[in-house]
Amino acid sequence: MPERTRVFVVTGDEVLRLTLEDSRAGEVRTVLDATAPRCIAVDPHDPNRVYVGTFDDGLYASDDGGERWREAWDGVSERRVLAVSVSPSHVVDGVSVVYAGTEPSNLYRSEDGGKTWQLLPELRRLPSEPRW
Repeated sequence: MPERTRVFVVTGDEVLRLTLEDSRAGEVRTVLDATAPRCIAVDPHDPNRVYVGTFDDGLYASDDGGERWREAWDGVSERRVLAVSVSPSHVVDGVSVVYAGTEPSNLYRSEDGGKTWQLLPELRRLPSEPRW
């Protein structure tokens, strides 16, 4: 059976998914369009769960490898999400913890696959500029 690998690419205009079979290039598809994506993270424990942060359109999540997307910013005040990361070591109830960094500078945490988010106010206590 051939080994399949998915590679996601953020272009600034769209998110592309390249499917490789046995290390050979295969299908290239636009999986998220017209959102000005800026960052992407794939859950290391569930490679079908993908998060995309956008310049001014919030955060999106996919639970099926990029086939369908949902808005994922319930609890996130800012729409500019410039960093997203999935923890390789923190899992709550079988779901990886994910973090999102926004502009203005705030840090959020989700323990339910991006359905809800909690502000982590400690970032604001660091001696730095209030904006990135």
